[in-house]
Amino acid sequence: MELSPKTAETYSGKKLIELLAFATSDLEPGIGFKLQLEGVHAIPVMLKELEAYFDASLDEQRGANIVLGYDDLTQKMVLDEFSFPLKGIQGAAKLMRTETLGYVPLIQVRNKQFDSRQEFMDYDQSRVLLAGFGIEDFSTYGTERYADWRDTVVSKTSAWQVTEKIQIPIAFDETSAQSITLSRSETIDLANFKMIQHNTITRSIISFHEDGSTDHSEMTLDSIKDLDQHDLPISLKTYRKTPDILADEGKIVSHEHTQMLPLSHNNFTTFQNALQEIIHQHHAT
Repeated sequence: MELSPKTAETYSGKKLIELLAFATSDLEPGIGFKLQLEGVHAIPVMLKELEAYFDASLDEQRGANIVLGYDDLTQKMVLDEFSFPLKGIQGAAKLMRTETLGYVPLIQVRNKQFDSRQEFMDYDQSRVLLAGFGIEDFSTYGTERYADWRDTVVSKTSAWQVTEKIQIPIAFDETSAQSITLSRSETIDLANFKMIQHNTITRSIISFHEDGSTDHSEMTLDSIKDLDQHDLPISLKTYRKTPDILADEGKIVSHEHTQMLPLSHNNFTTFQNALQEIIHQHHAT
């Protein structure tokens, strides 16, 4: 059984839109949480320090892209990813976070990465960096305090995209792992003077193999709303990761395939049950 292709206009489509909007309405820091900011501008002193650190000219008009992640040990939001576009060339200065060494500086030009310098940035220095973008330390003490902090952080961006994301483990054993990822983003379309709201839920399954490779299956429901329309596409992405020390992240991605799916009865039930369970767990705690 397949429902109407105009999924956002059907009862089932509207039901999923409501559940997804409710599930993502109050995301807050916790294990697996990320806050992605685009177009964040540094104070002049920090911009000069970063240009000296990377030995590169940075595009201050575009600003930096910053991803903050939740650190379970300190219960704080910490720098997870950092990328600052280069001026006059297709590329960016980046900081790659490691588990023990802090942050590795890199220069990426036309999709190729080069070591910037030997000096890593430690975690204390990363907090100074964030302060140079107007982002102060945040410890988790409830939804209201997070909302106030988030509003202050968002005001530092060029206000065209902010994304909050959290990954929730479902099951894990020796052969596979399952998780649900919830995401909420707001994008300002400056050209058309409108805001686009984008909520997603992704159900992920990873299968582990003895040779170190992993097979990935990601089924995603997107709820995309702007002033003109509301779309509700469903996609299924599958791919394989194989170890390779020469690859940028130590893995080669292959067998990648994406297909669009209808809002069938089975797909509706899958997402409805997942969202209802997440909402129940959240309010039970």
